[in-house]
Parts: sequence; structure tokens; C-alpha cells
Amino acid sequence: MLEKALCKLQEDICQLSSTNHKKEALALIDKYTFNVAVRFIAIRKIRSQSGSVAGTDRITLKSDSDCLEMLRQSRWSNQGNWPQSEVKRVEIPKPNGKVRALGIGTTLDRVLQKAFHLLIDPYYEALYPADMYGFRKGRGSLQAVGALKRITEQARSISLGILSLDIIQCFDSIEHDVILHTLAYPDRFKFLIQRWLKPWIRSDEGQIVSRQTCGVAQGSIIGPLICNVTLMNLLHGTGRTDKLSNDKPEIFSRLKQSRYVIIDGVRAQRHIRRHLIYYADDIIITTTHPDELDLLFNTVGNMIARAGLKLSREKTNRIDLRESEYKKLAFDYMGFKFVFVPSSKIRIGGILTRKDDITLRKKSSAPGTFLVYTSDKRFNEIKEKCFKAIKKLTRLDLISVISEVNSILRGHTYYFGWSNSYLRLFTLEGLVFRAFKKSLIKKFRDRGKNRPRWVAGNFLVCSSDTGVRSPHNRTWHVHVRLPNSASNRLKSHLFLILPTKLVKLVPINYAAFNRVLRSVPYYSHVHLYEQHNLNILKIRRNDASYRDELLLKQKGRCSLCDLPLLAESDEFKDSNPGISHLPSSNLEIHHKIPLAGKPLKTRRNLDRIDNLELVHKHCHRALASG
Repeated sequence: MLEKALCKLQEDICQLSSTNHKKEALALIDKYTFNVAVRFIAIRKIRSQSGSVAGTDRITLKSDSDCLEMLRQSRWSNQGNWPQSEVKRVEIPKPNGKVRALGIGTTLDRVLQKAFHLLIDPYYEALYPADMYGFRKGRGSLQAVGALKRITEQARSISLGILSLDIIQCFDSIEHDVILHTLAYPDRFKFLIQRWLKPWIRSDEGQIVSRQTCGVAQGSIIGPLICNVTLMNLLHGTGRTDKLSNDKPEIFSRLKQSRYVIIDGVRAQRHIRRHLIYYADDIIITTTHPDELDLLFNTVGNMIARAGLKLSREKTNRIDLRESEYKKLAFDYMGFKFVFVPSSKIRIGGILTRKDDITLRKKSSAPGTFLVYTSDKRFNEIKEKCFKAIKKLTRLDLISVISEVNSILRGHTYYFGWSNSYLRLFTLEGLVFRAFKKSLIKKFRDRGKNRPRWVAGNFLVCSSDTGVRSPHNRTWHVHVRLPNSASNRLKSHLFLILPTKLVKLVPINYAAFNRVLRSVPYYSHVHLYEQHNLNILKIRRNDASYRDELLLKQKGRCSLCDLPLLAESDEFKDSNPGISHLPSSNLEIHHKIPLAGKPLKTRRNLDRIDNLELVHKHCHRALASG
């Protein structure tokens, strides 16, 4: 009931904001942010996401009594007793040898920020531009990549220019005066915003190092929203009251709208098409007039400089399709690699395989097409991650190792498993198989000189002689026998996931939103986003699973609270960014006829689809306790 009331409140705030009744929307935010129900939901979300992680206050939300105490402490009437705002600095190593400094706030600040974010996010969801995809409900990086791919395919001009930009330390560099001036909030919340922007920073040793003077601490709950709002105001302008549109951002307002081109020897005038796509501080600008790429770079740099931000020249990619005849054009975006292939090289059996998407642009007047697949950096990272997990086989059992590797491969394939990535998924599949074979032979060295044959017969070969049948009819497939137990009543063996078989490989364009969905806010049109995600699930799923079947059968709704199942995916998105069309880890399967006390044979009969429901974890827990 509380979630339903919150959803209705969020919808009302979004509707008021979209119809230019911003004062009324802020009044609702002011009235309900410290409501006991909103704070209770915020505490429950923090508990499920990071409740066991303590900040400098050493307070956790592991037990119900801890949550009740935090509910009392977070009341507005207790603001005089709130401790000073502090963050614990934690350095996370990056692949390039550098470190990323994250700030873990106190549990009280995290709860207050979450309560505020639950209501301020619908306010800005109605104001965001259409092609902003970072840290937004119902959107992710896959939609940004799909939108960019669709733009490159629909470009009607022989020439196309792409500018890929990156802002240097965006979260850490935004000036506080700009944030206070651009961010909308009730007047009495000003001291709260200042509290969250200027916390004291403590080191791992517990010593106060300094106080934050600019930017917002990475890891804070409202940090992504502040980044989105700042960039929207800098690049799109303020005071937008018209319908959502990404056609005319302020950075394009002073550029000419058309140019003269030569078509069949005749001088003709053609409109210039420009698009602005960004996921947090990763910005993509496309234009059908490549000569203005340098001008756009300088324009964006000058506009964001007003907030103390700078563009990275080292990470800037400038793509001009007119150079494709004598230069290889490629750039990375959101973990994917875009490689331009001229029309002369598009042929089956050459650079492409039958699994790749050539698109209908092959027969058009375009000079070629972009292939989109896993970037070299991300492919090497996933290989190392799998190899590191397989090396644990020397001290762990095979079931644990296969389960860990399956989890890694599943997350990687759901994100990168699109049509042009088939060869890389196939390569990863072979590398993982060989790594398992090598580690298994090493693990069972006590089997003597015939151990390779013994390992193959017990863990690798699937045939009628061994009594093991691969789910994909493979002769060689890594597997292990599962012990007989109630939890393993539906399968006798655990198989290694095959990335090429996990999902159907379809073009990345399918992930992009249509024109209607791009232009409507999530909170006012939840059903449209649900339908889009369910359609993607129908198209991509390869092997039927109980979760997928139940999700489609229930039309994406929880059978107990009737709220969206895909919206409760904050925890899942943290480990699988961009994946919004899959059941999250906060969902559980409920048996209508309970299994408790039933014999094993009866339990197997109760595991049929008509006796199962897909529900939220907290709904399942409430049902069990009731």
C-alpha cells in the first residue's frame, strides 16, 4: 500500500512539473519529503542496497530496531540533533592504474538524500531532454547506444560527423554556486543541500582531511541527479516550458540551419540534422555538417566552463565520414566499439558473418555502415575476470566456480549480446572452455597420466555413454553433477553458460526508444516503458525460464502489489548497468500451494507454471510473515 501511494504521489509531481505548475510540484515535495511513509520506504531501500555498509557514524541498518531508530532520528523535528555531515573516502582502483575516490556518507544522510530523491526525481523527469539516458528511471546505456546506432543508420547525407566528448572529473568539479542556483528545491531545504554538498571528508584512518569545496561526492544518492540537472541547464538552457524535445538545444541555437551541397552536379540546399545524446558526462553530438565539429567542441567547452567544467582533449573522438575512404574510423561509447565499414567491404564471409547485422543501409546511397560490438578494453576485462574466477578451482569446488563464472557471463552477455558481437562472444566461449579444461586437469593431477581422459569423461563430454545431455546438444560442454536436494529437484547437472546461446542476437537498434517513448516521462507513462521492456525480452530470450515466463504472463506486474516488476531494479542495475528489460535480483518466485512439508516427488509436481507467481522480495517476505 505504501508503494502504491508513493507511485501516485510521484505521478502527481511529474504531471505538475510537465504542465509548468512547478510551484505546486515543489509544494508537494516540501510537504511529503519528511512524511513517515516516504522515510520508511527510503530506509527500506537503503537497507536493501547498502544497509550493511557504515559511514563515519558506524550506523548500519541490519535489524528492524536499527531501522526504527533511524526512522525516529530522521524526523524533521530532530534536525537540531543531527550530527555534522561527513563522508568516508574510499579509493577504488581503475584499470588504467589511477584511482576513483568514492565518498560513503553517513547512514542518516543517505536516508535523507533517498527520501528527497524519491520526490525530486519525478519533478525533473518531466523536464529532462529526450536523449538524456544516464541515471534515469526506465532508461540506461543500451538505449543511448541504440539511439546512436539508429541515428547513424538514418542519416540521409553522404557526410556525417560524430563528436564524442568526455568531461574531466564532472562530479568533482561542478561549482557549488551553480548547483544552488540551478537545482530546484523548497526554500527550507537549502541548508540540507548545502549540508550534502560540503561534507567533511575523513580518510580510512578516521582523520578529517578537508571539506568538500566544489562538486558532489561520488557515491552520493543525489550526485547523479545534480550532474544531469547541471548539464541540462548548461547545454539545453533553462526555463524550458514546451514539450520534451531534443531537437534544438542551446548549443545548436547559433549554428546555421542549412547548407548548400552538390547533388548530381546541381547546387541544392539541405537542412542540417543535429542530435545530442548524453549518458552522464559522456556526450555524443552528431551532425550532417562535419565542418562544424571543431566549432561544436569549442561551444560545448565554453558553455560548461561556466560551471567550472572542462572537456578532455585526450578522450575526444572526432569522426568525419568523408575520411572513410582512406582512414579507419572507430570510437568507443558505453563499452561498445563503433567501427565504420565502407559499402565496398560489406560482404558475407569477409568482415561480416551470417550472424552480423548488415542493415538495409547496404543498398542505400550511404557510404557504409557502423558495426557495434564489445570494445577491446571491455572484452579484455571480461576475459581476465573469467580467468581469475576459474583459477579459484584449485581451492574451491567446481559447482561454486561454474556458478561464479555463469554469473559473470550472464551479465556480460545480456549487455553486450547484440548482433555484431557474435564473433567476440564465440571467442569468449572458446577461451573459457579451454581455461576450464586446463584448470580441471591441474586440479585432478592425482589421477595419473590418464587424467585428461578422466576429466573429459566426468566434466567435459556429453553423450549417451556418460549419461549427460547438453541443453544445447553440444558434444563438449563443461558440466558438474549436482547433489540430490530439494533445491536441485529440477536439474541433475549444472552446465557452463554459452554466451552465443544465452540470448538471441538482434540489432542494437531494437534497444532504442521510439519517438513517443523518448518524449514522455517515466512516472506518467510507466505502462509504455513496461511494454517496451517486455517486447525486448520476448525478442531476445532464447531459453525459456520460469522468471521470464512469469514476467510475460503477469505483464510485468507483481501479483501481490500490482506494481511494476522491472522498476524495482536499482540494486540489479548497479552491477548490470543499462539492463532495464530483465527481472532484477529483488524479485522472487512464490508458490501458491506451499512446498513446506511436502515430499520431494510432490514438490516437483508443484513446480509447474500455474502454481508460481513472480513477486517483489519485500512482498514475498511480508506474505511469509503474515
